[in-house]
Parts: sequence; C-alpha cells; structure tokens
Amino acid sequence: MARRGGTVVWAGLKAKGVPDFKIDDAIHRDVTIRPVLGVSSRAYRIAIDMIARGDSPIERIRTHSFDFREAVRAVDVLAGRDPAEDAVNVVLTNAD
Repeated sequence: MARRGGTVVWAGLKAKGVPDFKIDDAIHRDVTIRPVLGVSSRAYRIAIDMIARGDSPIERIRTHSFDFREAVRAVDVLAGRDPAEDAVNVVLTNAD
C-alpha cells in the first residue's frame, strides 16, 4: 500500500470496490488518500466518439504495466524521462 504517513493517489472513478484494498490498514497507518478525477465529461464524449469511429487504435493505449514497487520508474516513463520508452498509458499493479 503506502508507508506509514504516506499518500495514495486514487485516480479515476471506480465502478466497484478495489480488490484487496483494506481501508482499515490505511487508517491505522495514517495514510492520506488523494482522489483525482482529472478528466471532464466532454473529454469522455470525445474519446468515446473517436473509439466508435475507429479513429484510435484502442489496443495500443495501454503501453506499460509496472508492479507498484516500481512506481517511481512508472512515473518517469509516463513523464517521458526515459527516451527509450514511448508511454501512452501506464498502469501500476500488485504482482503479489
């Protein structure tokens, strides 16, 4: 999860609960949760229209997946700090 007193960024809406996320652990460890929506409803409509028209190669959107222990590297790749990587969408997973 996060270190004691750390911060978790909760990006995007979740249509259901997040498996294995134990809110009690976050509370006991004094973890701060920062929600981030970051996308307007207009942007969603544009994206849906692009996908419906076939203008976007949807299969190429997820370009990178990292274990959460590699979060710093994932952010570097997404930010374009590694010229060998061309990230479009970076996902953090829990490999355990």
